[in-house]
Amino acid sequence: MFKSFTLVALVAAASAQFLSRDLQDVSLQQSLSSLPPNNVTVATAFTTCTINATFDSCPGLYCCGNLKRAGAAVTTAAAVCIPLNFAGTSFSVNNVTNVWACNNQVNTVAFRNLTANRVACTNDSVCNPGSCCATFTDSFGPAATAAIVQNRRFCLDGSANGTQSWGSYASTNVGAGWESRVVQGSCTNVAVPESFGAYIKASAMMLVALISVALF
Repeated sequence: MFKSFTLVALVAAASAQFLSRDLQDVSLQQSLSSLPPNNVTVATAFTTCTINATFDSCPGLYCCGNLKRAGAAVTTAAAVCIPLNFAGTSFSVNNVTNVWACNNQVNTVAFRNLTANRVACTNDSVCNPGSCCATFTDSFGPAATAAIVQNRRFCLDGSANGTQSWGSYASTNVGAGWESRVVQGSCTNVAVPESFGAYIKASAMMLVALISVALF
């Protein structure tokens, strides 16, 4: 009797573990799907922006930033909206290094909170079901010859690929025809187990346990 009870208890625990894991995978997919899609199709024209300790006039994926070229501050671009991803990234445009920095942390903190669960990756093997290892491409400079940087990969919803942010700038503050873009590359999501399949799996394991008890 003790052996039978122990066997049933072990199988029931294993079944619950499988069921819990599969349902968590489904919840993860629903969570990823709730993030805003990357479907920007038109550039936003940016001029100057304003900040204080608790306010940044730039939209959510941008910060009010300043630019250095070849190590020197570009005073005409001291307050322009740039993608949050650009902060601290070097872009070599026409052999000149361009580096942006955010002027305050308001939008940076909000963006960090939104993306806190992103897992850095090199391939899909580290990504949970419902996500895949997506590559981000940052570009900055004249539209036709922008400098491109690909240095970030995260486990994300693969169906949300495309342009995440796209800004254009006036010649008076950055350069004539200059743009900033952040694009999420396409990838194929790791399959999400069906929740119904989890119930079937758990039920089958319980059936095996009951048959084992009957035989013993």
